[in-house]
Amino acid sequence: MLTERRMFFATPAASLALSSSWTIPSVEDANVIRRELLDVVRLWQNGTAMLANKQIKPLTPPPACDGVWEFRATQAPPGARIIGIFPERNIFVATGVYPRHYLGNRGSRGWVTAIGYAVGRRAAWFAGSTINWPSTAKFTGSDLGTVCDVF
Repeated sequence: MLTERRMFFATPAASLALSSSWTIPSVEDANVIRRELLDVVRLWQNGTAMLANKQIKPLTPPPACDGVWEFRATQAPPGARIIGIFPERNIFVATGVYPRHYLGNRGSRGWVTAIGYAVGRRAAWFAGSTINWPSTAKFTGSDLGTVCDVF
């Protein structure tokens, strides 16, 4: 039983991507991919056991990626990723939603941009922005149990 509710937030850009179409091969593909991403988010919010490294995983290598995570849609090609951070235990903030082909290979410009934006957002929040989280500890590392309750 989920004792603490998991919460999902999104920046305006990430929210827009989850509620409208991307520029990908077909609108039908975009809708299938968006539904899969939202299904993964709902599973996580409901406390469902996640498939580590399949549905949710930390990005590596540290320290550049430390604390940046991805929710993954891999069923329908070309796939997509929700990139974001855990500012508090059981709270995920999506900083971007990216079609997989945009990201390219690990280390590519797309990945560097997505990770850099997430790290920048985290830095802004913890530096005293208008979002006032209860604590200033950032959750880092590669263990899902560190950032949220695992059931």
